[in-house]
Amino acid sequence: MKTLKSKIVAGMTAFALLFGLFFTVTAFEKNQKTAVAKKTATTTWHFTGDDPSEILNPEKWEDGSSPDNCETELTLELPCTFETNVSIVDAEALIDYFESEYPIDTEEQVVENAESTRNPE
Repeated sequence: MKTLKSKIVAGMTAFALLFGLFFTVTAFEKNQKTAVAKKTATTTWHFTGDDPSEILNPEKWEDGSSPDNCETELTLELPCTFETNVSIVDAEALIDYFESEYPIDTEEQVVENAESTRNPE
């Protein structure tokens, strides 16, 4: 009888350990997938226009890192570098993103939320 109880306790302990290990591994994998998704979702764009009225013109935005004339001072008139928290495939989609994220005073909000700004040349 004592041996049977020992085997039952050992079996339950092994089951509990395996159950805990399963959930630990599942949570770890979920965190890794979320971290990878966050890293790959960021997209950087830079503005090539010279007038605030061109901010919503997709032809004035280029994918990639910013040119050298950007400032981190966010009081200037034009956006320079803009980073999105989602993957955006082209400039048309970027304008759609701006209009959905900033439905009121879109141009001003883009400048205020830019990573860097610049003055017109």
